[in-house]
Amino acid sequence: ETVSDEIVQANREAAQQALAKGEKEEAFELISQVVIARPTDLSARFFRAQVLVALGRGLEIRDELELMASLNLPAEDKKRALELVKVIDKQASRLSGKASIKLAIGHTDNANSWPENGQFTGESGVVTPLTDMYDKFDAISDEFVEGSVSVFGDYKLTEAGDWKAPFRFTASNKEASDTVNLDSKYFSAKGGVEKSFDTGTTIKTNIGKTIIDRVNDYDGNTVNTDLDVLNYDLEISQKYGQYQTAIKYASSESDASKTSTADLYDATTNTTTLSLSRPMGSTMFVRGSIAAAQTRNDSDELASKKKTDRDDTTLSLLLVKVLPNSQRVIAAASFINKEYTEYLVNDAPNTKREDDTFALNIGYTIAGDQVLSYLEGYELGANFTYSKTDSNQESALVESKTVSFSISRKFDLF
Repeated sequence: ETVSDEIVQANREAAQQALAKGEKEEAFELISQVVIARPTDLSARFFRAQVLVALGRGLEIRDELELMASLNLPAEDKKRALELVKVIDKQASRLSGKASIKLAIGHTDNANSWPENGQFTGESGVVTPLTDMYDKFDAISDEFVEGSVSVFGDYKLTEAGDWKAPFRFTASNKEASDTVNLDSKYFSAKGGVEKSFDTGTTIKTNIGKTIIDRVNDYDGNTVNTDLDVLNYDLEISQKYGQYQTAIKYASSESDASKTSTADLYDATTNTTTLSLSRPMGSTMFVRGSIAAAQTRNDSDELASKKKTDRDDTTLSLLLVKVLPNSQRVIAAASFINKEYTEYLVNDAPNTKREDDTFALNIGYTIAGDQVLSYLEGYELGANFTYSKTDSNQESALVESKTVSFSISRKFDLF
């Protein structure tokens, strides 16, 4: 019996909507009906292959894709078929990994984090002018260059892939032209275990180490400490149709060094985060979260506790929008309230320091070959960041804007 074009199109659209909702099995059943009714419909066959890959059943369609790649088809269709074959082969392999390299140049209007009034509020409530190591007594704009290399992937601990061991290694170097405040070398390594259940539950746990090497002294002034941070985290997430909820507990132990007062900053931070996310149609993703963090100094000395002890509450929103022609926009906004537990900015009313920081980050990326053909495989990016802090501590009234441009590339390792 011949199936009408109207029914075929209805099934095609229903399959697309089901996949966008995360209903992969339903999408497979609907698109299979389209393929049966129109066996020469290449777009339907490609869509069915994509659904099977998403279901982890790519081997069922691998031979057909290899055949399609050998037929006299348009070059773009052959390329799509071969790309899906590569994805299927990766799924069949226990070990998968990629490497990425990135180079960025940027400009910031407040490299030295200079407060708007150039003042500091002492614990007796006295406001005094700050000294500046550059003798300019103002916010200093500066240009910077940053390069980074990352290796990341996972190892399937079981053939079914429900147990995985993800890993990531990152190294970066950032250098500013005129100031030293931004200069840093960053190294991090993280690994863990992840378990997925048929019920839509996923449990992840990780341990990681981060080392930040910064300029410690400049022209007789202490600038920054170096930091070694040990991180642990545990996350449990659950899918409900299109929605995913998650709760995450993280603990980080920070060890400061390389300055005479570095030990004053050694502290442990425990953070609990609740998040809710979902796709919005087939081209947008949204996630909102709230986090509560408690930082406490490793020492019982009051001088140390004044430096670090505080309770933070963070509200954040993330939006990812996929645009035509391999373009993407990522927007993130956050509001952080920091309440210091031991730091008094005015002895008379016993007013404790409190900071409110609003941050906005907007990023844009486009595939390199959409701009110039010889940039195929590269990704071009632009990023804007704005941050403003309100506080009853004068030296914390900092506002800054940063713009950067980048080029990056990813490589398959195994």
